[in-house]
Amino acid sequence: MKTKQTKATTELNTADIIDEIGSVMAIMADFSKRKAALVTELLSRAGDRKHIDGKLYTATIVPECVASVLDVEAITAEMGTDWIAAHSKDSVRKTSVRVTARKREDQKK
Repeated sequence: MKTKQTKATTELNTADIIDEIGSVMAIMADFSKRKAALVTELLSRAGDRKHIDGKLYTATIVPECVASVLDVEAITAEMGTDWIAAHSKDSVRKTSVRVTARKREDQKK
């Protein structure tokens, strides 16, 4: 498989970096749609099988499960903020970047 030669990220200006991120996200969205369609088809064919071998990969089907989410506002109202603080663990989320397509009339030339 031949890959496209691209500039090193340090050689791109800021606008080019944003546009490259957007392009990569669009490609990922297309792949995500294709993956979803393939998964749907595989599940329709799998029957009761939980492990299915391909030529290069093995699929493991993980059954649907229920996930619970606590109503923090209700718990805080009933137990108080001190109780919540004493029974909570914080985690730090990494900085993220959102990139969205510009409307045609807003695109720079």
